[in-house]
Amino acid sequence: MKSNLLIAAAALAIAGCNNAAPVAPGFADRFTGPQSNPNAITVMTRNIDEGANLDPILLATDPNQIPVAVGQIFGEMTANNFPERAGALAREIASTRPQLIGLQEVALWRVQTGPNPFTPATTVAFDYLDILLDSLRAQGVEYDSVAAQVGGDVQLPGVVSVNPLTIIGVRLTEREAIIARKDVAVHDATSGNYQAAVAISLGATTIFEKRNWVSVRAMVGKREIRFVTTHLTQQRNEAVQLAQAQELITLLADEQDPLILTGDFNSAADGSQTPTYGILLAAGYRDLWSDRFPRAPGYTCCAADDLHDATVRFDQRLDLVLVHDPRAPNAGGIVGLVRADIVGDTPSERTVSGLWPSDHAGVVASLLLPPVGHP
Repeated sequence: MKSNLLIAAAALAIAGCNNAAPVAPGFADRFTGPQSNPNAITVMTRNIDEGANLDPILLATDPNQIPVAVGQIFGEMTANNFPERAGALAREIASTRPQLIGLQEVALWRVQTGPNPFTPATTVAFDYLDILLDSLRAQGVEYDSVAAQVGGDVQLPGVVSVNPLTIIGVRLTEREAIIARKDVAVHDATSGNYQAAVAISLGATTIFEKRNWVSVRAMVGKREIRFVTTHLTQQRNEAVQLAQAQELITLLADEQDPLILTGDFNSAADGSQTPTYGILLAAGYRDLWSDRFPRAPGYTCCAADDLHDATVRFDQRLDLVLVHDPRAPNAGGIVGLVRADIVGDTPSERTVSGLWPSDHAGVVASLLLPPVGHP
């Protein structure tokens, strides 16, 4: 069983490396101008999808259901083929060349195929961060991982074969991360877990679903900015999500440099789900997409769990690029949006085999800061 798993993983990795199609037309021309302006920065937020819906575990009422659910989740993740999807994500990035990218659901999947599925798994099946960076190099662009934070790190037994019965340990380590273009100097990488977390009962064991924030500082022209990415918990856990949002607001409250906050906030921008989006705006954050495009929905979520589904299902805007002007209005803070686009939300952006790059779309935005000394 071990050899079969490793052969499958290796085959998928090879497929991903060979998926280096030319960069897609249409985006690059929209972002060429901002790239040449020393006072502009292009950023992206991208939930890259850990590959499977974890709800069968999170909502299980009988511990005996868990090994079967884990096996199904591992199979779904493998079929959703991140090495191939990473090729599509890399083409988006190579087309728009953001200096900084906030990534969510940067999964690390490991397996334990020995006799005890609870022995800590160390055999890497898929490391999404390494795979994406390799795919970017295949596209001719170089990015570095500059900050990351581990959230959940859980291992459970999974049934991967019924006849003969085969149970392996499946370990999922969830991360949020920031990657930076090779020519961008960043420093002061910081990160952390929110204290507010969802408690999940797995039989006699209780685990906590940890969510994270990650931050770096970078120079734009002669100005320093702070770039942050995060991933808040699901809408069904509204009280925890609100607590996480308040922790984030408090954490960043004393920031004196222009601040760009990106992420998957799991709170629809039309106010139809949780109050989190409104709370962020009330705290002084500006949503430049809605400022610039008040009638454009900018939907970013969500494709079906089976990423082969060709149906366009995007009907919510959960993924945001927000800014905070500590010296506002326009007195050294961020002036506004120069260019913006949603990527990964149309059938033409799917992979050769028909996979969506992720169950979320991404947001790319170019922001302009005034020159130093400008009022």
